[in-house]
Amino acid sequence: MISKIDQPKIEGSKVYDNKGSAGALVNYLVSSDEKVGGEALFFNLDREDISAAEAQKMIDNNVKGLRAEETKFISMTINPSGEELKHIGNNKEKLKLYVKAAMNNYAANFKKENPVLATELVWNAIIHEHRYFTNSDKVKFEKEFPDLKFQYRTEEEVLKFYRVNHGAVCPFEKEARKPGSNMHAHVIVSKRDAAMKQTLSPHGKKETFSIVNFQRSNQETFQKMFDFRRGQNLYKEMQMENISRIINDINDRKASFVDPERIFKIAEKGEWNINVLSNVKQLNMDLYRSKNIEDPYRYLEIGSTLYWKENNEEKKMGPDFNLKPQNNSSDEFLLLSGLIRDIDNMTNDLQAGHHHKNESKNYTKRKKRRPNIE
Repeated sequence: MISKIDQPKIEGSKVYDNKGSAGALVNYLVSSDEKVGGEALFFNLDREDISAAEAQKMIDNNVKGLRAEETKFISMTINPSGEELKHIGNNKEKLKLYVKAAMNNYAANFKKENPVLATELVWNAIIHEHRYFTNSDKVKFEKEFPDLKFQYRTEEEVLKFYRVNHGAVCPFEKEARKPGSNMHAHVIVSKRDAAMKQTLSPHGKKETFSIVNFQRSNQETFQKMFDFRRGQNLYKEMQMENISRIINDINDRKASFVDPERIFKIAEKGEWNINVLSNVKQLNMDLYRSKNIEDPYRYLEIGSTLYWKENNEEKKMGPDFNLKPQNNSSDEFLLLSGLIRDIDNMTNDLQAGHHHKNESKNYTKRKKRRPNIE
């Protein structure tokens, strides 16, 4: 079970922009073939027959107390695995019941002075039974895998590729259905409570809302509701399975490049946070792009952004100007440090001299232009 809270900047689509009306997102969600009686219907804790227009109105009218530039709503997806969908018989009504329970977890996860109740939330959800390839899928695939000239043609090949490279998709025809069981739910929830007295944002401080705890509680809720492999830590198990697939792919291309046990220890230290899996995926992507990663474990601990920042800062001075002493060669280190200091001083003197020389020229020019007042 993957509970994903969308971030508009990362999603890269204007429909996820949440600083204004929810209209664009609502229209996007009803543009699929998931219709009931010719009309796509939303549901929430109390109702099953909410029209798109009413769903939008409920969110757009619940913004009192928010500034114009603030986000007005949160969007998220509830994504059962193929195994979980099979366990509930791909039953849409059961998934609806589960989404309602997940929204109870969402409310309970906020750390406020007074506990937040599910009845205080303003939200609407819609079930989609399928996923479809879009043009952005093709662009993403071609950008991340420019050297792959072949195309996957069978469902088995596609699923195999998915298992290794989660998030990477294949250049199928736009609007073609993605393979496998893909029933999932989209949820739009107001950033303000129903009384419009407090702001509820999962993107705030970790102490206020823990996305990891929300994801784990949703996993546990599914197990309890549907008696699905009860007693097992499926959150950890799922992360281990996903990480293992990517590690195997990495080591198939670069023999024994990473040690699975060391990576699992990093994941354990981070309490199997979803960020660890994201870092492993990104590591795989960067290796596909033939980037030189000398310390993959450091990369996984701090993430790609900080790793490349550290890496670039070290390279700015060049390979021959590493100021850290090596193998007790302190004399060489001091000598090198002195040389660099002298070079810096000479550079400053030259720049200063050049500056004064220009000032002298400018003064001479100004003096020549000075009119004769005698």
